[in-house]
Amino acid sequence: MRTTVLPGVGVACSALGFGCANLMGRIGRRQSERALASAYDHGVTFFDTSRSYGWGRSEEVLGRFLRGKRDKVVVCTKFGTIPPPRSRFRELAKPVARGLLAAARALRLPGLSRAIKGTVSAHAGATVTAGRFDTVTGKSSLETSLKELGTDYVDVLLLHNPTAEQLTDEGVFVWLKSEVDRGRVRSFGVSTDARNAAAITAAFPGVMIVQFGSSVFHDGTVVCPPRPGLGVVTNSPFGSGSAVPALTALAGRHPERARGWSERVGWDITTPEGASRLLLAYALAVNPTGVVLCGMHDPTRIRANAAIAGPAPAIEVVRVANDVRAVAGRTI
Repeated sequence: MRTTVLPGVGVACSALGFGCANLMGRIGRRQSERALASAYDHGVTFFDTSRSYGWGRSEEVLGRFLRGKRDKVVVCTKFGTIPPPRSRFRELAKPVARGLLAAARALRLPGLSRAIKGTVSAHAGATVTAGRFDTVTGKSSLETSLKELGTDYVDVLLLHNPTAEQLTDEGVFVWLKSEVDRGRVRSFGVSTDARNAAAITAAFPGVMIVQFGSSVFHDGTVVCPPRPGLGVVTNSPFGSGSAVPALTALAGRHPERARGWSERVGWDITTPEGASRLLLAYALAVNPTGVVLCGMHDPTRIRANAAIAGPAPAIEVVRVANDVRAVAGRTI
């Protein structure tokens, strides 16, 4: 696993990060623990979570897993999106929803899968409170995060999905700087889209870390490029699941071009495995000093992603990705 010293944090971590959004939500406790163990065993040492992930349970399962490993990892969490109060009914309902989704996938019923996901998302959206970026909320959220994670400090604390328009008072950043001085936070910043990340860092030069989505078809590093002193964490290299089928479909429409692209990078991008490899290799290549997050829970996928994040990607990966984008003629 290639490592990097993420600007703003100042300690070495893996170039590939583990996104914890699915923990205790899409997947249950046992699968969450297996996924964390597999990632760690394959060299992943950057773990990204949030107060709201897993309906407020992601930090807890991550904290349990990291017992005895805390000094070997970098932990990033977020505040501003508040999970609902814990509910016995919700805990009982989650395994049922997971089982229904698994059955729909096994039976190849995409319509049913979308309906189930829509119902879950609607319920989650109705119970999660977003856009709370004041100091009082931040202090309360940090206290809870430290308790759930079982630690006395976090390496990275981010505001979760703010817009530039929501951050007009620098008071919250003054408080965050005070937490750095106290040693309870090593670095701070924002997790949002690339456009807002660029605007916020321009307005508040003290921001140390930014996180945003970036993929071959929608490269956030063009909008908010890495610069000296600013740590960049990108997520969604697979376009939230849309980029792999889009790339293989594009290859099917342009077989001669796809054959040339495959020869240039050294693997077959017409397959889902090859397309995934190009997408992740590109994300790593355009963020060479940062971290690329993947929401991964299958051990086979974790192993494959870790292998891609080994050697530094060749420049030809970027050139092929640029060609792909030009042929596609659009972003996804």
